[in-house]
Amino acid sequence: MLLLIFHITMFSPSYSSNQRPVVDKIEPPNWWVGMKWNRLQLMIYGQDLTDVSVSFQTDKLSAHVVNTNSSYAFVEVGISPSLSA
Repeated sequence: MLLLIFHITMFSPSYSSNQRPVVDKIEPPNWWVGMKWNRLQLMIYGQDLTDVSVSFQTDKLSAHVVNTNSSYAFVEVGISPSLSA
């Protein structure tokens, strides 16, 4: 199984240390390479997620934030067919 680590970053001029995003849960909690579909949508639940962006530590994954509010962020993830576990 492939464990993926991603970063959530705030881009706001009024950003302060007490407004950092907190991630409580990510659905689905796991996934793997070689799935039938090379795209999946993650639902991130937490606090202060309004202006988050998502990035991965590899160029074989891409992320597009679809929708956010203060408690939820929906992120579409593209998985390269050449990504190995």
